[in-house]
Amino acid sequence: MDGIASEAEDAARKQEMRTLYGLTKVLCNERPKSSTAILDKSGNLLNGKKEKQARWTEHFREVLNREEPTDPITMEDECEFELDELIEGIASTEPTIGEVKAAIERLKNGKSPGIDSITAELLKAHKEFSATKVHQLLEKVWKHEKIPDKWKRGLIIKLPKKGNLKECKIWRGITLLSVVAKYLDGS
Repeated sequence: MDGIASEAEDAARKQEMRTLYGLTKVLCNERPKSSTAILDKSGNLLNGKKEKQARWTEHFREVLNREEPTDPITMEDECEFELDELIEGIASTEPTIGEVKAAIERLKNGKSPGIDSITAELLKAHKEFSATKVHQLLEKVWKHEKIPDKWKRGLIIKLPKKGNLKECKIWRGITLLSVVAKYLDGS
């Protein structure tokens, strides 16, 4: 306990709030408060791991998979929005290695990695190497005009809203994408 306490003091002196917060939780022996029990559509409690996974899959399929719009935007509608001007403003040249380096530098530290487990800190550890490899990958995508299917996949993480946490509708899903896919999306 004394060792952890002195580590926490050092973290506080160095303004390392994330480390301090983690150590404080360890010292307080605080465990995350979460309920793993969920209800099916008819309100029955689900016990088994497979049943719960099936219910989450069903829930997010319903929430995320939408029907095609009955009144889609037509070419005439697009003209109303003056999309041509917006499209002309979008760069249509192959990304340069300088742009890739700049994008890597803009990535925020301390964020969760995507399904590829690549963190911003990992890419920033050796920017030249990372930028070269990512640029090579982007060149292939640019040349073939096809995004790899793996980049279209994400890991859904559940975040609770207020209410009965046993109901799936109370949870919001966020998707963790790969860092490279985040670069392509501009986020």
